[in-house]
Amino acid sequence: MNIALVRRRLSTVAGVLLTLALLGLFFCAGAYLGQETTEPEVVTQYQIETKVTERVVYEPVEKVVVEKVEVPRKADHFNSVEELELWLSDNSIFASDCDDYALALQQMALGDGYIVSFEVIYTDEYNRVFKQKRLPPGTAHAVNLAVIGNEVYYIEPQNHEIAFAVYLD
Repeated sequence: MNIALVRRRLSTVAGVLLTLALLGLFFCAGAYLGQETTEPEVVTQYQIETKVTERVVYEPVEKVVVEKVEVPRKADHFNSVEELELWLSDNSIFASDCDDYALALQQMALGDGYIVSFEVIYTDEYNRVFKQKRLPPGTAHAVNLAVIGNEVYYIEPQNHEIAFAVYLD
């Protein structure tokens, strides 16, 4: 190999290395000189203000009154849908909203010796089983539930509509 070619390659490599070293030096110097230095803020005085906006006083309750329902006989399920329909036709309820209707119907059934539960169902289930599809999407509704044999029925407490829900077995 000729010496001139070797010298040119060495000078090229030396030039590249020198350029990289200078760029690194300028970068580090710029980073050091460009840093923003601030003194930390020192709080020497402070004041705490307190103010009572509302005061709640809890007073113990001396006596809790629980309404009891007299059950004339052992509570049991209805024997047939006809028996349920007859019982519903003899019982009128006046309440303000669906949960009040369902709770009142449940209590009346227990008073007459029947087992009727309180249930909350959503729009899709309600509109699937009941004839009157009146619930808007995304809402819930309180209904009652009665078990007759191996069948479960929903009861709309506001109008006494009975709708088949599901078989148990």
